[in-house]
Amino acid sequence: MIITLMTCIFCYWYLWLSLIFIVLELKRNRVKSTAVWFVLITLAAGTFQILATPQSLGVSYDDQIHYQRTMEILSVFNGIEFDADIKLVEDVSADRQLPLVKESRESYDSEIEALYDAETYSGIENHVSVIYIGYLPFAAGITAGRALGLPHAAVFRMGKWFNLLFYVLIIGYAIRLMKSRKIFISVLSMTPGLLFLTVNYSLDSWLTAWTILGYAIYFSALESEETTKQSLFLSILCIFIGCLVKQVYFPLMLPMVYTAYHFENKKDRRSIRTAAIAFVLVLAATYVMPVLMGSASISDARGGSDINAVEQISYILTHIPIAMQTFGSFMMWYMNPDVSAQVFLQSYAYLGTGTLSYIVFAALIYLLFCDCEIQEKYPMNRSIAIIAGSLGTVLLVIAALYISFTAVGADSINGVQARYLAPVLFPLAGIVVSTGNVHLRSKSRLMRRMIVMMAIIIMINVHGLLIAVY
Repeated sequence: MIITLMTCIFCYWYLWLSLIFIVLELKRNRVKSTAVWFVLITLAAGTFQILATPQSLGVSYDDQIHYQRTMEILSVFNGIEFDADIKLVEDVSADRQLPLVKESRESYDSEIEALYDAETYSGIENHVSVIYIGYLPFAAGITAGRALGLPHAAVFRMGKWFNLLFYVLIIGYAIRLMKSRKIFISVLSMTPGLLFLTVNYSLDSWLTAWTILGYAIYFSALESEETTKQSLFLSILCIFIGCLVKQVYFPLMLPMVYTAYHFENKKDRRSIRTAAIAFVLVLAATYVMPVLMGSASISDARGGSDINAVEQISYILTHIPIAMQTFGSFMMWYMNPDVSAQVFLQSYAYLGTGTLSYIVFAALIYLLFCDCEIQEKYPMNRSIAIIAGSLGTVLLVIAALYISFTAVGADSINGVQARYLAPVLFPLAGIVVSTGNVHLRSKSRLMRRMIVMMAIIIMINVHGLLIAVY
C-alpha cells in the first residue's frame, strides 16, 4: 500500500466532501454539542493529515526514538522486532531530517514493504519503563493493524490513527465536562502544530490531553462551586498520568493542592496533600532512579559532546545569581508570543512551517475573553496558585534542558521548543476574566464557525504539506 501523489489528491478532495457532509449532517440534526463537533471534524481532518505525511520516520521531532520505544512495548512478550521497523529507525539520518528526497521515496517505501512481507525479524534489547505508557495508543494501533493483516504502510499509519482517536476522545470528554471554555479548548486542540504532533510518533499529545482533562475536572468543580475531595483527586490523578511521560510538569498539580487547604475537614485536606506528595515522589523516582541505577543519564548526547549534567548542576549551585539571571531572561524571551506563538501554532517540524497562524492566534485571543459563561472571577489566591504552577512548570522545563542539553556555563539555553508550552496554556486561560461573554443563543453558531474554520485552516496547510512532500 504505497501512498502516491494521485492517491493523496483523491483523498484530499474526498475529505473536503466528507467534511462538508459531516457539517451538513450535524446542522440538519441540530447537534449543538461542542464535543461531538470537535471529535468528528478533528478525526476527519487528522486522518487525512496522517495520509498526507510520509510513511517513514524523520518527519517529526525525534520520531525515530518514539517509534523504537513503541516497538519495544510490542516486543515485551517475544523480544523481537521486524527488520522493516529496524530499518525505518536506522535509516533516519544523523540530523533527523527525512531520510530520502521525494523522487526516491516510492522505491524506498516498496523496499520497506518487501522487507515486511518477508517476515524477517531480529532480537532487540528492551528498556520499557513507566514513561512508555504514553506509547500505548500507538502500540494498540500497530497491534490492530498487524492482526488485520494490513501492509506495513497501513500498520504504520494505524498506530498514528489510534493515537489521534485517543487524543480526540480525551479532549472531547474534557470539553463535555466544562461549562465554559468549550470552544477555546476545541480551537487550541485543533491548532495545526499540535495536531501534527498528535498524528506522528510523539509524547506531546499524551501529556497535553491528560493535562487538559485534569484542569477541565478542576475548573468544572470550581464553576459549579462543588469542589470535593473526589474532584481534586481525579484532577491530580489525570495530571499525574500525563506527567508520567514528562515528569518536570508536576507543578501543574499545585492549584489542586492549594485548593484542598481550604477544606474544613482536616481528613480531606490530609488525604489530598498525601496523594499529591505521593504522586510527586513517584514522578521524581521515575526520573531519578534510572540515573542512580546507571541505566540512563541525565545528559542528552544530542546536545553535543560538551554536555555534562553533573558539572552543570555544580555550576548552577556555585553561580546562583548568574544562573537565575540566565533563566529569567530566557523565560521572558521564550514566553513572548512573537517568539513562540507562530512556531507552536503552525510548525510541521522537519516538513516545514504552515500558514494562517495569525488567524488561529486571533481566534484564541478572542475566545480567551469571550468564551466564558461564569460571571464571577476565581478568588485571587487560586488564580495566583494556577499562575505559580504554570510558570513553575515552564521554569523547570527550562532548567531541565539547561542541565541536560546545554554546555556548562552557557548564557543561553538549547533545546527549548515552543511545543513545551502546550500543557500550560489551558490552565492559564482558565483564570482570564471574561470581558464580553457571548450570548448563549450565539454560542452554538460561534462554536460551529470556529471548528469549521479550524478544519479549513488544517486542510489549507495539508495542501501545502502535499506540495512539499510529494
